[in-house]
Parts: sequence; C-alpha cells; structure tokens
Amino acid sequence: MTLLLVIAAGALLFWALGKGYLSMESSAIGQLVRQMGGFALIGTGITLATTGKFLPAIPAVLGGLWLLGYLQVQGMKNWANSTLRRQRSDMLDIGIDTATGRVGGQVTAGDYAGRTLDSLDREECYRLVRALNDADQAGLRLFAAYLDGRFPGWREDLQGGAHPGAGRQARAGVMSDKEAHQILGLGPGADEAAIRDAHRRLIQKIHPDLGGSDALAALVNEAKDTLLRRHH
Repeated sequence: MTLLLVIAAGALLFWALGKGYLSMESSAIGQLVRQMGGFALIGTGITLATTGKFLPAIPAVLGGLWLLGYLQVQGMKNWANSTLRRQRSDMLDIGIDTATGRVGGQVTAGDYAGRTLDSLDREECYRLVRALNDADQAGLRLFAAYLDGRFPGWREDLQGGAHPGAGRQARAGVMSDKEAHQILGLGPGADEAAIRDAHRRLIQKIHPDLGGSDALAALVNEAKDTLLRRHH
C-alpha cells in the first residue's frame, strides 16, 4: 500500500510539472508547493527507511531533493527544459522558455553552485545579485529578467540597501553576438530576415502586455538590435 501511495504521488508530481504548476519559474505559490512537496517526500522516505522499506524510500528521498533544488537528474532536466533557449554566463545557466516567456535556470559557480534559481529565497537572490554585480555582468543582466518576474520591486530593495549599485547596474554591459544569438535561438550565420522573424515570434510571447516582464522584453529587443547592427 505504501509503495502504491509513493507511485501515485510521483504520477501526480509529473502531471503537475507537465501542466506547469510546479515549474521552476512559477509564482511564489508554486515555490511554496515545491518546498512543501520536497520536505514531505524526504520525510516519507525517512519513515519508510526506518521501517525497512528501502526500495520505495530511495525514490521518495531523491524526488524530495530534486524538488528542493539540490539534485539535478539529466533526463528529467532535459525533458523539462525542452523549450528553453539557453544562455550561459560565468556563474549562471539560464533559459528562456519560448512556450511561456518565463525564465529559469541554475547557478553554476559561487556560493550557490548547483542550486536552481527557484530554490533560492529572496535574501539568497539578493546576495547572488551582489556576487554577479562584482564578477559576472552578463549573468546579472539575465538574472535581472528572472527577478523582475519573481520579485517585482527588487531593484528598489537593493538600491536602498547596503549595495545600492547592484539594482541600477543590472541592465549594464554590452551584449555580445554570442549572447544575442543564444537569446533569439539563432545560429551564427543568421541573416536579417531570420533575426527579425525570431525576434517577432519571441516578443509576441514575452511582451509585458501579455504577462511577460519589461526586463525580458528589453533583453530580447537588445539581442535583435545587437545582431541587426552587424547588417548595416
């Protein structure tokens, strides 16, 4: 019976992920559900292990760690990110979901290396902004688009805090051609028509009037402008 409950819980989890209810880029409610589900699965696994039921205990604990952002399973990661256009910086691996316009990703260096962005709480996100401001301006620009969707008003928080420059500098820096191609999902040889087409399709999904964020729309517009300058 316990094994059947664990299997049913896993099936419910995958259904929720498929519907986007527990996606990395979801709202604060989705984040809370992920955390509660993660701790519940870990607790269930520990209980099963103490009663000698190790077979169902292992997937329960692993599933809990994954929900909390401490475990990355490559197959699940690839499935979940199949619509993402990837962008990597020195400290971040970030993707723009072309189906929803949402942003998500993972920290690849620094104090939070290995953590998903959605597993970080508000204060941890602010500390990451300060670290990016010091060491990874390209990552800071991408992270700003993520934070605009998750914590509106974060710039004002930082500008009034101990590191006031971080919020203002989030849009700073010159975008490289490589970054622009990755954001628009284009290859290095894309012509002007392909650039405009990719920009039009993406901006239609992430425009602020359609529920997207100003920062993400600005990022996509900057990518288009960066590449079009090379054709004039």
